[in-house]
Formats: sequence, C-alpha cells, structure tokens
Amino acid sequence: MDDNLIKQYNKVSKKLRIKRKEYLWHWVIKAFKITTILSRKNKYYRESVKIKFLGVLLIVLLDDIAENLQNKELLNIASKIVKEEFDCFARNNNVKEKIALGGHNYFSAAESDYLSFVKKITQEMLTDVSVLPNYNLLKKDFYRYWLRVINCFKFTLYVNKLVKEGTEPKIEKYFNNLSHSRYTNIMGHNMHVVLAMIIDLMSLPKINRKEINLSIKISEEAQAMGRIDNWLSTWKRELVEKDFSSGVSIYLVKNKSIGVKDIKTYIGNDGKKNNKAMSKLVKQIKKSNFINYFMKKWKKHRTKIKQYSGRITIFSVDEYLKGADSFLKLHLDNKNRI
Repeated sequence: MDDNLIKQYNKVSKKLRIKRKEYLWHWVIKAFKITTILSRKNKYYRESVKIKFLGVLLIVLLDDIAENLQNKELLNIASKIVKEEFDCFARNNNVKEKIALGGHNYFSAAESDYLSFVKKITQEMLTDVSVLPNYNLLKKDFYRYWLRVINCFKFTLYVNKLVKEGTEPKIEKYFNNLSHSRYTNIMGHNMHVVLAMIIDLMSLPKINRKEINLSIKISEEAQAMGRIDNWLSTWKRELVEKDFSSGVSIYLVKNKSIGVKDIKTYIGNDGKKNNKAMSKLVKQIKKSNFINYFMKKWKKHRTKIKQYSGRITIFSVDEYLKGADSFLKLHLDNKNRI
C-alpha cells in the first residue's frame, strides 16, 4: 500500500468534501491477499499488487464522482482523461504525453486538482503494467475491461439521475426491465476482479490464448459474486449517501418491497434526506428477502465456476473458489467499515 498516494487522494478528495474511511485501503490489501492465486509465487508479485492497488484507487476516484458527487460533466472529463492516457500510451509505448485539461474553465481549482490526480494514477498504472511479461498479449483485454469500468460509472450516474428526476412510472418501468444478469454484468466491472485476473495473467512467464479466455470467463463469474458481496455489505451506507444504483435497490423496487414513492419521499424535493422516511425504508428493506435472493444468485455463479474444474491448468479452480468464498466473508465481516 502506497501511503503517499493515499495522502494525495485524501488531499484532493477533501477539497471536494469527499471522505473515505482509512480502513478501506487496508481492506483492499487484505482482499488482494486472499484472492490472488496466480502471481503469488512469481517474481512479479509485488509489481502486480501495486498495479492492482493503482487500479482500485482509480476506480475509487471515478466512483467518488459518479456516486458521491453525481457530477456528469466531471465524470465525462475524467473518463476522457483515462481513455486518452490509454491511447497516448499505446501510440508512444511508455512515453507520457501531456494531456491538457484546458478548455474546461468551468471546473473549480479543486475539481482540476482532482482530474490531475486521475491522470497521474492512470499514467502510473499504465507505466507499471507495461513491464509485465505478457503485457503485449493482454493489453487489448486490459483496455477493453477498463472501458467497461467507465461505462459502469456512467450507468450508475444515469440510474441515480433517473431516480431523482424521473417520474414514478418511468423509474418502475426501467427497473422492471433490468434483468439480474444484465445489471450485475454492467455494475460488476467496478469490482476490479476481471482486471485483477488480467494483471495476474500478464505476470506469468508463459500463457496461451485458450487459457486466457477460460481464465477471463471464470473471473467474470467471480466478479458477479464480488458485486453481490459488495451490495450485501454496503446497501445501508449507500442508502445514507442517497445512492440508489445498487442491485439491492433495483431488486426491492421490482419485488415491490419498497416503492419509488418511498424513495422520492426519502430524498425529498430539495434533494435532502428525510430521517423519518429513511427509517421507514430501512424497516421495509430488512423485512424483505433480498439477502436470500442474492445468495441464491451468488451460489449459481459459484456453481458455474466449479464447472471449469479440469479445463484449466494454470491455477486450481478449487483454490480460486476458496478465495471467492473468503472475499464474501471479508465483505460481510466489514460491512460497517468500508
């Protein structure tokens, strides 16, 4: 864990009145230790952990914009910076082109500092990942899944805006049309599970495309499990933060455990939360069977991973599943701390 980077994050986020619990970063390192099985014993283990940490930090930066600030313009520019850094890196092979933030004078000094930090972290991540043995073989996969991370946050922002500004019938219709598989797939990318697998694959001395494709498919199922882990452990915090993009919120509206009207009352016309309405929502949520519903889905994803046993040789599917099981426990044991 890079304490200096965390200090820099705290500095730029504080200016925008964003506050994360310090324990989050220690929790992230614990998560790496229990879920990493591929690069643990090779000489690039330390490098792969650092790259993963930079990736998670970048995701936190984007997440703060999408979920905490809910600022569409800032997210668009931050996303553009990430994409342009990938493009510049591909063109120049390690040459760090300077991408100007000019032309966006409507951003405050605090927002500009935040965007500069997004650029710095992206550059550092790309520089470090390029030294891994199989970087060239997997760099397109790496970029493709980072684009999905960006789309995930844009989707988050859209859902929260819809909840705040849309009519009740429009919100209900949209939520009812979202299947669990589609929503989990879209929203799972900010869990960094597939990207972590790609980084581990890059660190191996030798790998073939068949093993890469199988590994990514397995990690996609694990990512869906991780997304459920996170929803089950953070739903109450997200309620406090007025973030209704969680799969728990979608399920509860679809299942009629809570109504859109209840959510609207809680948020209030002026955008301020209503404590009485919040207590009502919490009681309704606790009475629902959302935990059983999501655990059934979680077990289905786990069963799909188990079916890959014997089809892949570069790691043990059983060991990978142990890591996924521990990841769920890590979430549930720390639901009031992350």
